[in-house]
Amino acid sequence: MGYGSVYECRKCGYRASGLEGIGFAYPEVYRKVQRDAAAGRYGKEVQQFLREHPHGQISAEYIMVVCEDCGHIESVLELSMYIPEDGYDPEKDPDYHGYLMGYEFAEHYTLVKTYRHTCRRCGGEMKRPDPDQKEFRCPVCGEVLEEKGLMWD
Repeated sequence: MGYGSVYECRKCGYRASGLEGIGFAYPEVYRKVQRDAAAGRYGKEVQQFLREHPHGQISAEYIMVVCEDCGHIESVLELSMYIPEDGYDPEKDPDYHGYLMGYEFAEHYTLVKTYRHTCRRCGGEMKRPDPDQKEFRCPVCGEVLEEKGLMWD
């Protein structure tokens, strides 16, 4: 299940929205991310990673990120790179269905590199906020945005 949020500024009216997690379309999104990564859509570093690690995986969950320079907020594919632990081969796992869920990454994979997201607006680095202190500030006036959640399939 995924989670969607709308963030609103009470002071100036700025609004941002986005999705986090996975939805019912996740299996297809996961497969597309793996194909696109292998084809170089997410950059040469990700493409090279998959060449060097045939059983490597790319996270296809949606996350919210904020630009460290301009404050722009958006939802993006996570895209971090993982390798299997202890020779784990998903193709030999009877529970493998052609895609990996978050708990399977945690059980069988090690994070190798966090994908660096670049802001579409200013080119700055976008980062995921600390989940325990997740709050976004308005990029227009600096006030803390009010979160209004909504469910996403």
